[in-house]
Amino acid sequence: MSKKSHFTLLGVPVRLHPRLLLWIIIYGPIGYAIARWRGIEHRKALIIGLSTVISWYHTDLMHVIGHIISARLAKASMDYVKWDVMPITGYYDHNVSPQQHIGRSLGGPIASALTALFYYQLRRWSKPKLLKAIFTPGYIQNLLISILCFLPDKRIDGGVIYYNIRELLSPRRD
Repeated sequence: MSKKSHFTLLGVPVRLHPRLLLWIIIYGPIGYAIARWRGIEHRKALIIGLSTVISWYHTDLMHVIGHIISARLAKASMDYVKWDVMPITGYYDHNVSPQQHIGRSLGGPIASALTALFYYQLRRWSKPKLLKAIFTPGYIQNLLISILCFLPDKRIDGGVIYYNIRELLSPRRD
């Protein structure tokens, strides 16, 4: 990574970019508007809008942590994270086996699915409606990320997994 990192996450340097603040402008008002549409009073809707933003950053954070852990387990460690509108995980060594590519791609979706289950349980155990409403965006966001990241696009986890499985299954040409 060419620029100095802002902090490290599990030993991996992270560089923040101002565009990551777009989610405040997007998700805060969406969370607030949905809460108001559902008949929730103004003050509580503001809290829900704020929790929607916080849970989005938590969603990204947990996904990246999953990738860091799975990359280490695959013995193909991550070199940096560039946190822009979406966090981009960076690897200097792309000369790894298909199994290692798959291994380091699986961690994000697994972490997102586990985080979705965590938020789901928090929603189930919460008695006040406001608390349920606060945990709902985290559940929905993590569930969507854990599903959508399996799309077969080379830029996201599912594409890396798909193309490396194809590589493993294709007949060798020597």
